[in-house]
Amino acid sequence: MIYKGWFAFGIYFLLTCLLLTGALVYDFNPYLFYQPGFRIVAGGYRVLGQTVGTAVDALRSRGRLMSELQDLRGEREQLARSVEELTVYREDSRQLRRQLELPPVPSGFPVAVESVSQNLSLLERTTYLNKGYRQGLREGQPLLEVGSDNNWLLRGKLKRVYADHSLAVISGDPRFTVGVKIEGIPDRQFVLKGSGSGDMVVEEFPEVLEVEPGARVYSAQASLIAPPDVLVGRVREVVEVDAADRAGKNLFVEAPPLENLPSFGWVLVGHD
Repeated sequence: MIYKGWFAFGIYFLLTCLLLTGALVYDFNPYLFYQPGFRIVAGGYRVLGQTVGTAVDALRSRGRLMSELQDLRGEREQLARSVEELTVYREDSRQLRRQLELPPVPSGFPVAVESVSQNLSLLERTTYLNKGYRQGLREGQPLLEVGSDNNWLLRGKLKRVYADHSLAVISGDPRFTVGVKIEGIPDRQFVLKGSGSGDMVVEEFPEVLEVEPGARVYSAQASLIAPPDVLVGRVREVVEVDAADRAGKNLFVEAPPLENLPSFGWVLVGHD
């Protein structure tokens, strides 16, 4: 056994010397012979890794797509229910309008709303309504009322809309602004703003124009809130502006007294 061990060690030593001598003298490198095999094995491993990675990514993408599809199906079902509810509300609104003998709608479709709380202070004039975007309401839509003369009145606009309730600013609130035209001045349009005291004002009204107190003020053709020719209020007084940096007059407009609102009103959907 000892002789066999020494014999194997001798053979290993001779082969090592032979390889080192060939590498030094004859520039012989054994790595050049098995390098192509290593390249083939490494290339196959890379291709296999890329294939497995692509398959894993495809499975993950499919899982995400299936999850998104499920979410879209749920959203579609919810929208379908909302459309059904809105259809029922519109039919109820048609029947209610017929029973109340309301005037013709200027444009769009009115949805009946009821106020659940109000704030009519000097700082703000707001009201919360009992319907929201599930019933078709959107921010910026006009809040209307039917006056004693059976004509539509512009009472405000929706400021914030939630799922089943909304916040509306009433005319006179500082955040309420609307384009208007004034009775007796058919070829001019003005900007009417809430003054915070419940009145509305047209600032820098031209001095060359004359308007009498009591003149009606209507929404203008270019108004972004309501359709044209909806009554907003009446001119209360015209006040001269005595300031060096301002010209013209201030035209104060008073909204009609609250009749049905804040307990009851209409939101005009899709007036544009």
